[in-house]
Amino acid sequence: PTLAGSSAFSWGSAAKAAFEQAGIAPGQCALLDAPPTMTGNSGRFPEEARRWGFEGWTQTQFDVDADGRVANERAILSYPAFVFTRAGTDLLRTARFTKSYRPDGKLGCGSLTKRVRFTMGP
Repeated sequence: PTLAGSSAFSWGSAAKAAFEQAGIAPGQCALLDAPPTMTGNSGRFPEEARRWGFEGWTQTQFDVDADGRVANERAILSYPAFVFTRAGTDLLRTARFTKSYRPDGKLGCGSLTKRVRFTMGP
């Protein structure tokens, strides 16, 4: 991949050729390729949980489009129940992942899972 003169992202012919050789459909992730890596997010610890001294987690499922943006984020399970559910999905809504080449520019990887942990630290 190469970065064009501005902030626009452009894929070279090598990416197109590699995609075609993989034999996958545009909406599939390659099983042998590394899944997209999270490059940033702007999640927050729930203030109410901080006041109560609660730590916890949310198991999430989501899709990542070719530009690295999250779509269809959803909580599968949270602990403690309901305390971290919204914070987990909000974190994913703002998360960005590495970009992937898709000829149609749409969904890159579907039904990925991630456990979002909320800890207060030392």
